[in-house]
Amino acid sequence: MKSEITFRITVQKSDIRTVGRLVKLAENFRPDEIIVAKNLVRDCYQFGSQKSGYYFIFCEDENAQVVGYICYGPIACTIGSYDLYWIIVDKKMQGQGIGTKLLQMAEKKMARKKARMIYIETSSRPDYRQTNQFYLRNNYTKVAQLKDFFTAGDDRIIYQKKVAAPL
Repeated sequence: MKSEITFRITVQKSDIRTVGRLVKLAENFRPDEIIVAKNLVRDCYQFGSQKSGYYFIFCEDENAQVVGYICYGPIACTIGSYDLYWIIVDKKMQGQGIGTKLLQMAEKKMARKKARMIYIETSSRPDYRQTNQFYLRNNYTKVAQLKDFFTAGDDRIIYQKKVAAPL
């Protein structure tokens, strides 16, 4: 039986700790990356999305526990280009369409803000294989691969998607 899930866009102070926990549980992020993820939530909580440039959508289960989230925002010095910074779904909840729903919701919100393009960067490491397949399944196109970007043997892969006009 599927859990009842809800989505929210307001950032709560407790989300800072929760995001840290989710990112750590994903098991493929370094400690410095976990700090960055938490700092984005902290900035949004303290300054708001408009000022911080970070927008969030959180997915909660029937017990109001965050089981996934997405973070995106406009890219400075561009017109209509957005970055998808983070998307994580708790491993226990994967395979239920939560990641796809978060991505679709974020894409619609970006379209309403006059986004033209969405960019995603990720790793080429083997533990990111499912992540890369997820983006391809959701109609993102691989547009670049920067060799040894993160570290030796860990390339930066960049995906792009043209944003559809809002309905």
